[in-house]
Amino acid sequence: LVSKVWDNFLVEGWKVVYRVFIAILTECEEELLNLPFEHILTFLRDKLPGRVDGQSILAASLEIRLRSKHIRKYTKEFRLMQSGEHLNKKGLPGPPGTNVKHRG
Repeated sequence: LVSKVWDNFLVEGWKVVYRVFIAILTECEEELLNLPFEHILTFLRDKLPGRVDGQSILAASLEIRLRSKHIRKYTKEFRLMQSGEHLNKKGLPGPPGTNVKHRG
């Protein structure tokens, strides 16, 4: 699976990595949702590798529609959250739930 993802990464960039990770999370969604938060990383690190069928994950990842604009939007949102800022309803930095325009 890793070599195929790497090959696709060289062609498509990060988009393929995001798709594969979304496919893996979707495959394990039920189990992950039933785990306590503290056990999720352990599951992903220790139990997941033996359970993943690379061919089915890769096939499922190719069905996921992910656009570059979505990646940019969520990257921006994540970085703002990390900096302690909030996004308003229009997706711009500002107090939560407001329509404050970003100047900059």
